[in-house]
Parts: sequence; structure tokens; C-alpha cells
Amino acid sequence: MWQVLGARFLPPVAVVRLPAGLLERIPGQGQAPLLALLTWLWPLTVTAPEGR
Repeated sequence: MWQVLGARFLPPVAVVRLPAGLLERIPGQGQAPLLALLTWLWPLTVTAPEGR
């Protein structure tokens, strides 16, 4: 999925256009682009170690 969606982010999205700028680059209608973006970002989610 990274290779497929990664090409859609060139040129990079301007910070002032986030998050709409990201969603506009993902095909689909309704909630499909949002779900695709969240699925793509999911591996980047980290958890803090216990005790912190």
C-alpha cells in the first residue's frame, strides 16, 4: 500500500492544506479516502512504554 499511495504525495502537500490536501489525493467517495489514509498511517502509530 505504501508504494501505491506514496506516489500520490509528490509534490508534498503544503502544511496549510492539511488534512484536506491529503484526502484530496486519495481516490474514492464518502468515507473511503479517510479509511484508506488511516489504514496507511496505522503502522506509524506508536505506543509509549508502560510507566511513562
